Amino acid sequence: DDNNACTRDTCDATSGKCINTAISCTDGNACTVDTCDQVKGCVNTPKFNIKQLQCDDKCNTYNCDASTGNLIKTASVCDDGNACTIDTCDAQKGCIHTPRDCAGTDLCNTGSCDKATGKCTFSAVVCNDNNACTKDTCNKDNGKCEYTAISCDDNNACTADSCNRDTGLCVHTSKVCNDNNACTKDSCNVATGQCVFEDITAQIVSASTNKCLVSTCDAVKGLVQTPVVCASTDKCTKSFCDPTRGCVNQPVVCDAPSHCGATYKCNSASGVCEIVRPSCDDSDACTIDTYVDGVGCQNLAKCQSNNLCVSPSCDKSSGSCQFTDKNCDDGNACTVDSCDPTTGNCVNTPKVCSCPAGNTGSCNASTGQCQYFPSCRSNSDCETGSCDPSRGCISSASTDSE
Repeated sequence: DDNNACTRDTCDATSGKCINTAISCTDGNACTVDTCDQVKGCVNTPKFNIKQLQCDDKCNTYNCDASTGNLIKTASVCDDGNACTIDTCDAQKGCIHTPRDCAGTDLCNTGSCDKATGKCTFSAVVCNDNNACTKDTCNKDNGKCEYTAISCDDNNACTADSCNRDTGLCVHTSKVCNDNNACTKDSCNVATGQCVFEDITAQIVSASTNKCLVSTCDAVKGLVQTPVVCASTDKCTKSFCDPTRGCVNQPVVCDAPSHCGATYKCNSASGVCEIVRPSCDDSDACTIDTYVDGVGCQNLAKCQSNNLCVSPSCDKSSGSCQFTDKNCDDGNACTVDSCDPTTGNCVNTPKVCSCPAGNTGSCNASTGQCQYFPSCRSNSDCETGSCDPSRGCISSASTDSE
């Protein structure tokens, strides 16, 4: 015995010598380091400190391949089968299953995770106090419900403002202002809420446009109207009231029509219509001015003659008449000139020269005297001179004398 645990001690029977043969410490495991300690003998030390590695790294599983001696590192599986966790691994802690955060930043939406899909779903926080007169909201910073009363203030001091809890509608109840006086306009001052009673007597009275009524205002009855009395002191005037004009004094109209210049006028003392004849004076001294009932004014010429062969004339200044015979002289000495008094026409009658038989009488145009010549039908009937059947045988001396 050589006191060496790493040898196997034997004695050679032949020689008697001690034989100390080293022992083999190979354990056939590639994952150990085989050594021999003289005291302890074979020492098969693991090649890797698996326990320490496992302690230092809980995210992996460590093993040694006994055939090769290689270190095998296998990652830990941290899937917990829950889609709503985030699976990670910490070397010191190992697998960590952190719940998925679905809270979000808006606390008014409650988040939850769908285990089937792993997605966050959000449900709004319901804020309802069952009062229609509040505005229900959620504070996103703290997730608490807030109930703010609806303002029904209409900025009118003359209304009582309230809210109907069932409908949420504002109710504005007007203040009643009434002084029971029909002659005032009752109202409320929207700024102060004070009743105002305005006297509207003038407006009520002026609203009536009927001038035949006297309008006043009575506190109880309101508008009171009394008929206007229209009086007339003139018998030729009829007084009556017209709604638009008031009292009207209308002259009596004499119904008898004006005729031929005459008119009818009312007698103010009796009220009877009387005829009024016009003045027929035409300021002409040469007319006779008269009024004839049924005819009218007659302005007849003063100077008139029934003989149409006389031309009357009048002196405008004195009105005296002058009568001038009509001149019917035709300048022919062989005519008798006259005027027909019934027609006023001139009559110029040829002068008739009667003579003894066998002679032809004619008038001398120069003297107007009758002259006589022997009758003839041709020059052969005349002893001397020539024949003029209308005058007879005219001698040259007779012709010369004409």
